[in-house]
Amino acid sequence: MDAWGGGEPTEIAGYRVRGRLGVGGMGAVYLAYSRGGQPVALKVIRDEYAQDQEFRRRFAREVDVARRVQGPYTAPVLDSDTDSARPWLASAYVAGPALSTAVNEYGALPPTTVLQLVAGVAEALQSIHRAGLIHRDLKPSNVLLASDGPRVIDFGIARAMDATALTGPDVRLGTPGYMAPEQIAGRDVTPALDVFALGLLAHFAATAAHPFGEGPSHALLYRIVAEEPDLTACPDVLRGLVDRCLAKDPGDRPTPAEVIEICRELAGEGLLERDSRGWLPEAVAGHVAQQERRRPDAPGPASPAPAPAPESHLPGDRTPDSRTPGVRPPGPRGAEDRSPDPRVPHSSPAVARPSASPAPPSHAPYAPVPPVPPVPPVPPARTPQRSRARVTLAVLAALAVIGGTVFTVAKLTGDDGTDKGTGAKGGSTGSGKGSAKKSATPRYDRPLGNIIVGGKPVTGSQHTDSDRFPYKRTYTDGALYYPVTGYASQSFDAAGIEKLYQGVLNGTEDGLKAPGNVVTTVDPAVQKAAYEALGDAKGAAVAIDPSNGEVLGMVSTPSYDPSTFSGSTGDDLRAWKKANSDKNTPLLNRALRNTYSPGATFELVVTAAALENGLYDSIDEATESPEPYTLPSTATAVRNEGGTGHCKNVSLRVALRESCNTVFAKLASDLGEKKLRRMAEKFGFNDEELLVPVKAAESAYPSGADRAHTALSGLGQADVKATPLQLAMVSAALENDGKLVAPHLVSRVTDAEGKTLRKGSDPATTQVVSAKTAGALRSAMADVIARGAGRAARVSGADLGGQPGTAHGGTAGGTTEAQTRWFTSYARSGGGGGKRVAVAVVVEDGQSGDGQGGDGQGGDGQAAGIAKRIMQAAIG
Repeated sequence: MDAWGGGEPTEIAGYRVRGRLGVGGMGAVYLAYSRGGQPVALKVIRDEYAQDQEFRRRFAREVDVARRVQGPYTAPVLDSDTDSARPWLASAYVAGPALSTAVNEYGALPPTTVLQLVAGVAEALQSIHRAGLIHRDLKPSNVLLASDGPRVIDFGIARAMDATALTGPDVRLGTPGYMAPEQIAGRDVTPALDVFALGLLAHFAATAAHPFGEGPSHALLYRIVAEEPDLTACPDVLRGLVDRCLAKDPGDRPTPAEVIEICRELAGEGLLERDSRGWLPEAVAGHVAQQERRRPDAPGPASPAPAPAPESHLPGDRTPDSRTPGVRPPGPRGAEDRSPDPRVPHSSPAVARPSASPAPPSHAPYAPVPPVPPVPPVPPARTPQRSRARVTLAVLAALAVIGGTVFTVAKLTGDDGTDKGTGAKGGSTGSGKGSAKKSATPRYDRPLGNIIVGGKPVTGSQHTDSDRFPYKRTYTDGALYYPVTGYASQSFDAAGIEKLYQGVLNGTEDGLKAPGNVVTTVDPAVQKAAYEALGDAKGAAVAIDPSNGEVLGMVSTPSYDPSTFSGSTGDDLRAWKKANSDKNTPLLNRALRNTYSPGATFELVVTAAALENGLYDSIDEATESPEPYTLPSTATAVRNEGGTGHCKNVSLRVALRESCNTVFAKLASDLGEKKLRRMAEKFGFNDEELLVPVKAAESAYPSGADRAHTALSGLGQADVKATPLQLAMVSAALENDGKLVAPHLVSRVTDAEGKTLRKGSDPATTQVVSAKTAGALRSAMADVIARGAGRAARVSGADLGGQPGTAHGGTAGGTTEAQTRWFTSYARSGGGGGKRVAVAVVVEDGQSGDGQGGDGQGGDGQAAGIAKRIMQAAIG
């Protein structure tokens, strides 16, 4: 509880105020007493919300509904006045630390406690959902640990916030680290949203960590939507339950009732029934007992009795204090010292997928919450009138934006403490030295500068009838160029080059008198060829000039036209929601931001490592490769497709041409994880900061693998992941005599008159492999196209080579993944002079055949046929 100072209220609506418990996004929370001496947590709404009549109406409705929430694990609303000058509500005071405080100070809780915690919170969610509410902000600081069980607080308020004009610099629609994928993406939400947050909360309680990692909010939000949680640190007994709660599809998550049943099954008979032994670890129980003994009406520096907490900090929603980061204060024995209850199994095979309740509900478990009945409009007090459309836009502007390559939360306080949506700070990350970061969102009071492709703008500006937004961004062939441009929207901020060069394009960068332009390296013929060749396929393609690193083409399909939501009308809003809810994820830039198992294309890296490390002197030397090959220290045999015998002891050239699994598995094992990882990293794997200038997802080669897993990694399987950009970089380095020039998408930045202000980048060049090794691999890749599985990529009159790959479907998160088809290649115009290109193509769930009717080379031929059209366009 904060020290009491001057200027603080001493009485609010008859409640005697004794201290401030915290300050959050909506207002301040005070410890206060009724006339009869009952302690309460009294929340007083901020003045800016008090002046918003729409907020008042919704807040009054939600408080009315929240007062109907009755349950043993909630802190009920006891009193309120939504009509006073500063609306307020009083809820039951709970003497106990927040879960965030307990874990941050004493460490992770034991599984016995976590099961009781999760069951109690699930029962609280049942009470909340029965009242027609969705909590929407369930997080560690909103769960209090009392001696007789957990208490969920701050329910029934998030929906009032949801309809507020979120224009303040620190307003948050939920807490970024505890939002569900559908909440982030702006889709319709159901009570299943709270179950996802419960899974995150359970993992934090059991591990003191977030299952999607730490880091900037935009990165964490992206991982929640696009990646699977890392549950390796989660105790075995809890892992299956947490995994089910964190399902991406809301319909796949258990209901709160099912969560309780799962906890009962895992805990064993009677464990969820709290007895005289208590349910908390000794250190946390001591903390609670100390708070219960202390008279909270003493206005001194009492330990805070948590209530709705200040703004949270990831991963555990912790509140900053003066302690040294990462150092816990000395104190009683922590959770890690508490002996586990012998009645709870700490490792159980049943945990992988606990069965649901034997009595399934007779109705859809996650039907939408019934809407609150409408109320008559109330005339505004002193704020300008705000139409329903504008309010809705403000809400959606606060939703997480998944666009192209950048993931942001508009209108939320940034990771550096700046407002990302008000123009206070931020600006053009790609503006280079001397840029003045004046604007965090595009300005539409005048036409924007343009993004140039092939000497012509692919963007423009259109005059509107809006006084607030006189101009809006337009796009020429928007779906074709969106992976290059990103988008700029009046309602949803910006992404990609539009975001990175914002200061240039809106003219706010120092030295600009008018908006400038961004000139890209993209060749429009290459871009068009790649887009048309991919057609209706789900996939991506990248083309690079190996000699200078210029990105000649970057395509992702399915695509979208950013013009459809660049404005601020209802049509823009609907287009945005449609793009976000599309199961084919057109907003995802697969060329840069999606990683796949590279399959046999990774064999190029393995071969390079073998030659560079002297395992073999020549690409034509016979290898020592048994067929089949048994993985080290296992009984698992690796075999080749198409029968046996044709890959035994063959040369590396033949192994690449015939895609001999046995050869490359043994080769990877012989090299060892460290040598193979070093080679992969030279090509660009494991680079967390690959900027083109838009940031690419990290292509991964794992560390610390045993020999068996290293052998599998040699096949481009296991934990090896690559973006299309990464595999284009591999072919580019081999084409360029082993030298890799860093890929880049921006050539230069100009002023409004076309005068060059600066180069887009100064790309670094790295010698990845020797010219001899690069030449040997080019020769083998040429053989693949001439005689092997790459025949669909033949280009008459060109020097070229390629390598196909197939990543076979497996399972992830309980679902089956489709096969992924690859082709990476290089080409030079005839005679070795003139134009050059390196290409990578990926097709998700690639079809059989070559995509052109006929070469019988399987689904890899489809990707090869696409690569052929790109190479033809690039070298003429």
